[in-house]
Amino acid sequence: MVCVRENKLGLSHARNRGIEAARGELIAFIDDDAWPEVNWLTELEKSFSEPCVACVGGRVAPAFAGKVSWPSWLPERLQGFFTVVDYPDSRYLHYPDYPAGTNIAFRRSALRETGIFNPHLGRTGESLLSMEEADLCLRLERAGHRIAYNPEAVVHHAVAEGRLSREWVRERARCQGISAAIIEKEFFPAREVAVKSLKYRLFIAAGRLGELFGRLTGNERLEFFCGCQTVLCRAYLEKVRELP
Repeated sequence: MVCVRENKLGLSHARNRGIEAARGELIAFIDDDAWPEVNWLTELEKSFSEPCVACVGGRVAPAFAGKVSWPSWLPERLQGFFTVVDYPDSRYLHYPDYPAGTNIAFRRSALRETGIFNPHLGRTGESLLSMEEADLCLRLERAGHRIAYNPEAVVHHAVAEGRLSREWVRERARCQGISAAIIEKEFFPAREVAVKSLKYRLFIAAGRLGELFGRLTGNERLEFFCGCQTVLCRAYLEKVRELP
């Protein structure tokens, strides 16, 4: 084992330093709060059997400490904010449903062609910006490569109890909106971004009504989901207006 140090703060900088230090053709990533099944690397390698595949990801299962589990107010649709990935079968993935960075591998040769992780995305200090994997996978896919998913390549990812709060999830939603705006403003036509922006304005109006309905009916999951969607959409719109 070789350990290297990256002095620049940020997950993308750390991963890029790992790519620079690696010597093999296949480069796999896992987080420091995750652990793999014993066949993890073998399963990832299997999915690279087709030359067109430049990236492979696998299932990410949540792991809780003690008696902690999903809170009653958290809808299943927001569990993805905790890096839960669970497609039922092998398939090719497309934007925005790419693998998670805690269970992902790349061909080095493909990265030479399209570049590495964008340091303007991904966790940095207390920032919850994300989607650095989506940015890279989108570049790979647009260059003609494929992104594969193997459900047998399993990683268990710890769900920190301190993140199981409404405040953390709302902030995660806000940062998701910002991250998506950065990617889509760069890669998608202006017309497509404009259409999505209009859709998000409608989502905000519907989200306010849904949040109110959930509050009046005592449906805390609906209320919280609609509130988070509103936060995400607003953050997306604000970032799109800010970017050139």
